[in-house]
Amino acid sequence: VGCQSERHAGDTYTLKFRRMKSVKLSKQTFVEDPKVVDKLRRQVTSGAAFLSGQEPKLQDIEIEFESRARLYLEENPFNRSMKIGKTKDGKINVKLKAEVNQLLFNWVVSFSNVAHVKKPAALRSRLKEFAEYLTETYGPQHQQADAKGKSSACQHHGTPAAQHQTAAHHRQQVKDRIRDRKRNGF
Repeated sequence: VGCQSERHAGDTYTLKFRRMKSVKLSKQTFVEDPKVVDKLRRQVTSGAAFLSGQEPKLQDIEIEFESRARLYLEENPFNRSMKIGKTKDGKINVKLKAEVNQLLFNWVVSFSNVAHVKKPAALRSRLKEFAEYLTETYGPQHQQADAKGKSSACQHHGTPAAQHQTAAHHRQQVKDRIRDRKRNGF
């Protein structure tokens, strides 16, 4: 539900129906403000109605997807501006206008290794930072300190190295998950 703020003139916000605990009917007749409705439409159309500022700063977004994502993308577009095309090598090219915010970031990350952001640089940079975070949190420092056995504990957690998988074993698990996703059509 799109709403206009009574405290901050011109500001809008959205509410989910399921978050409403009660409704009070009033005798006051609702009068639609065309400026507010237009603002809410811009926010909804851009996909920025929920995790964005008052005026979304839309950017041109271009993402290349593996062809197996086509049906999902057609059935679940990020926003109304999303256009789906095909590249010369059979992949899916998606172009849209959206604000680079947490909602868009989460959407792209949900596609894992099926999506490759072409632009904008700001979104690519956020994804790179996230990849660095993942590597720092789950990467090689969680493995045995060194192959020579100088330390039998994980340097990052101080837990016995035997509790951590070897890097090769981890890489194989990732490859197996990717293979399984491909078999299942995603």
